Amino acid sequence: MSMTHQEYERWLVRQKQEACAMEQHQIKQRDAVTLPREVEESEQYRSVIDRQMMELQTQLNFLRSVVETLEHRLHPVLADMPVKSHDQEKLTTSMSPIANAFYDACQKVNRESMNLQSLLERLEV
Repeated sequence: MSMTHQEYERWLVRQKQEACAMEQHQIKQRDAVTLPREVEESEQYRSVIDRQMMELQTQLNFLRSVVETLEHRLHPVLADMPVKSHDQEKLTTSMSPIANAFYDACQKVNRESMNLQSLLERLEV
């Protein structure tokens, strides 16, 4: 049984969405196992900040996969222009681990926003 290109694209997006949902479900299951234990013990294994950062990373990965899929699907109607490089300079000052994690997440969101902006600029409609 063969799929059309459009069916394949829908299937690919669905697979990515299901993988993201499964990862979130696994995080919630781990949290459900840890929460009944004493508060001190649960803090030892995973802090609230760590869980939130994992969920944020999952969402960022999903966003990246959606942007990649969108770019792939729009490729036939994109102008042949070089893709702009949106490299951001890494802060040279030392940061706490949490500040560094938020900085990295912010950089990833900015990069995906720039990728979407680039897609809009190259779109020939």
